[in-house]
Formats: sequence, C-alpha cells, structure tokens
Amino acid sequence: MNEDEFLPYALSRYEQEYQRHQNLDSKAFNVIGFVGIMVSIFSFIVGGKIPTNHFLVINIIGIGFLFLSMIVTIVIVFPRKTIPAINSKKYYEKLSKKESVANLTKAYVQLTTRFVWRNDRKAKKLKCSIIIMLIGLAFSFLGTILSL
Repeated sequence: MNEDEFLPYALSRYEQEYQRHQNLDSKAFNVIGFVGIMVSIFSFIVGGKIPTNHFLVINIIGIGFLFLSMIVTIVIVFPRKTIPAINSKKYYEKLSKKESVANLTKAYVQLTTRFVWRNDRKAKKLKCSIIIMLIGLAFSFLGTILSL
C-alpha cells in the first residue's frame, strides 16, 4: 500500500476516533445528569425521614457514592484538553496542495494515536464512574426500602 492509498484510511480512522470521543463525552454528560437527579430524589427522601429513620446511614452512604460518581465523571470531562478537530475534507484539500501526502498521512496517524489513547483512558474512567454510581444506587434503594 503506497502513501496515496493510506491517506484515506488514516483520515477515516481519525474521524472514527473523533466520533468516539464525542460519544464518550455525551455518555459522561448523561451520567452526570442522571446522578444529579438521583441525588436530588434520595436527598428529598432522606430529608423527610431524618428524625425517624434508623437506616439513614445506608441512604447517606448511597448518596455519598452517587456524589463520588458525579465527581469522577466531571473529572473525566473537565477540564477538556481537546485535540484539534480537523474538518477532514477542507483540511485535506488545503494541505494536500502545500505538503506531501506522506506528511499529511503522518499528521493524521499522530492525531489518531493520541485520540485512541485518550479515548481508552476516558472509557475506563467512565466505566469506573458507572460502577460507583450503581453501588450508590444500590445503597440508596436498600436504605429507602428498609426505611419504609
């Protein structure tokens, strides 16, 4: 495979990783929103039963795990050190006139490599955040059920 044939593949791979990056951010924001709603609901439940609830500690532990999940997810998304998005067609047309195809291909491969590394790290952290959220939900539901 020569350089001219490899460039469209490198460009396509870059666009796939950029889309994966956007999808992971979207999932992270969904987790933040869901956890925020759950924290609000369980805080309302705990707040109404403070004087009579013997299982208050279980609810508070659950809310603590939910907050931890939210913090981990926020750390995943903010502060964002973004890899510059390249409008592939415009970038390709503009730079292919000035630079050799080899340099352009090398630039896309380097950007894609950075994206893969960051996306893999982000996916692992998001997985941990979701596990923490599930633990928090389990404690909160258990505390709520036991306090009925």
